[in-house]
Amino acid sequence: MKKNILILLFAVNAAVFRQSSKWSLQDCIDYAIQNNITIKKAEINKKTSELNLQQSKYNKLPSVTGNTSLSLLNGSSVDPVTSTFNSQLTTSNSFNVSSSLTLYQGNQLNLNIEKNKILVDQSDLYLKEASNNITLSIIEAYMQALYNYEAIEVARITSKSTQEELKQAQVKYKNGAISVELFNKADGLIFQTEKQLKEFGDKLSADKKAGIETALAELKTAYEAKDVESIKTKTEALDAAWMAASEELYAAGQQAQGNPDMGGNPNPGAGTGADDVQDADFEEVK
Repeated sequence: MKKNILILLFAVNAAVFRQSSKWSLQDCIDYAIQNNITIKKAEINKKTSELNLQQSKYNKLPSVTGNTSLSLLNGSSVDPVTSTFNSQLTTSNSFNVSSSLTLYQGNQLNLNIEKNKILVDQSDLYLKEASNNITLSIIEAYMQALYNYEAIEVARITSKSTQEELKQAQVKYKNGAISVELFNKADGLIFQTEKQLKEFGDKLSADKKAGIETALAELKTAYEAKDVESIKTKTEALDAAWMAASEELYAAGQQAQGNPDMGGNPNPGAGTGADDVQDADFEEVK
């Protein structure tokens, strides 16, 4: 509580006396030491101890006292010869000088001097302790202020960066760079590719099938990461893989229709019948 009060007083004084200037750490420490009540009290206690020590040394010296007095007396007296009253002024002076010297008092004077020396040293240590305490308090408060200032700067930079990102996102959304339609297209292409691989995967060559599966896996990864640019690229790659594979599917379909059956008739309807012809459904999404 005391620490908080000291810091508050320091802050108030700083605001009053140096509103237009910046304080260094040393300025804060110097001002606090010069104006702190605890330090002022310790300084007064030290001065009192020094005076007591000086007095205990003076007690070993002889003491001399002196006094003087002057008295004036004015009165009337009867002249015994003429029986008349005469006025008379009587003046009297007295002087007194006395001296004393303590020869031995059970070593009390020397012990008193030693005691006061210890008290002076104690007061000096108390003063240093008070000065160190207020210095530490000011350093802690100063470092906390710097930390808070740094946090404010970081927050300001982060806010500015976030605002810039928001503006860019709004521009991209407005220009169609971020589009719900793109994600829906990718989701639909993933679904259709998985379905077609199950139905017609056995009619594809190993390299074409592997190319489609690789492109599908990469598109899934981009879709889960919500990476717009990657989704565009991987969608195009999957479309290209299907385009290359569609030629094989078309050739397989043509071959199935043109094979002669029971006499080599090239007519696709004269063979095993229309039911033996399998049409390959393929959707190309661009």
